[in-house]
Amino acid sequence: FRLGGEQGTWIYYQYRGAPKYPKTTFSNPTQALHGTWFYALWSILDMGFLQESCDETVGHEFWEAGVYLSPNVLTARQYARPHVVFSDGLYHRVMLEVSYDRACLKRERKKGGDQLVLPSSAVCITGVFFQLNAPPCLGEERLDDWDPELEIIPVGRHTPEATYPLRDAPRWNDDCTVIFNTDNAKGAAGDKA
Repeated sequence: FRLGGEQGTWIYYQYRGAPKYPKTTFSNPTQALHGTWFYALWSILDMGFLQESCDETVGHEFWEAGVYLSPNVLTARQYARPHVVFSDGLYHRVMLEVSYDRACLKRERKKGGDQLVLPSSAVCITGVFFQLNAPPCLGEERLDDWDPELEIIPVGRHTPEATYPLRDAPRWNDDCTVIFNTDNAKGAAGDKA
């Protein structure tokens, strides 16, 4: 995928986990994207597959049960919710790069951007795109802070300790002081910066 331009810069990481449904089993593999939330990312990558949207009682939104993908960057980006992840006031987004088996396509529609619906077994995660400093558009759904209670923790794992108490984290617009130590040109591990 060529990401950039009006959508901003994306950083790509190849997925090296063990996908539950390897693309080598697909009869006609094709690339697409899946915009998601940071709260779900760890669980998705740990499981190695995308769960189908199929249950409105647990908050799934769908018009056809399945995994939703798009070959269109702008459409997938709309589902990559802008989220302040690090208590710094900056919004970030995440999208998954996938291969899918076109022979298993359940539905396709152009309305509202290109959308493809497939069963989980026809989708293989191949990479992760992160967009840094990607604020929400006017009226766009967003997440203004990180709530560890909302993260989907993989089975058998535990919530990691915060690197600093969230309530004590500096905000992006907080005043700060930078101290330079001119006595030591190389700087020392204890120097403040």
